[in-house]
Amino acid sequence: MDVYLFDEPFSALDAISEQHIIKRLNLKTKMSITIFITHRYSSLRLADFILVLKDGELVESGSHQELQKAGKYYSELIKAQIEPIDHLAQLDET
Repeated sequence: MDVYLFDEPFSALDAISEQHIIKRLNLKTKMSITIFITHRYSSLRLADFILVLKDGELVESGSHQELQKAGKYYSELIKAQIEPIDHLAQLDET
């Protein structure tokens, strides 16, 4: 079995290009293990399984839905990415 490792492969891409590449990769790597190191919500929500690291330690794992439902560290990170304007406004108010 082939294993592919990608470290922040979409950091310089717009969301449309990212989605196009992910779809193509899914077709090419169907019978492989593909590991993405990423901080982007758009990539994370498509993953089968997510490992969440904080300060080099594994703090959570599961699917996007499971981690969102748990409402812990992953959920807070995603919330900050989805609602950056609201988050920044709250910071300005303090």
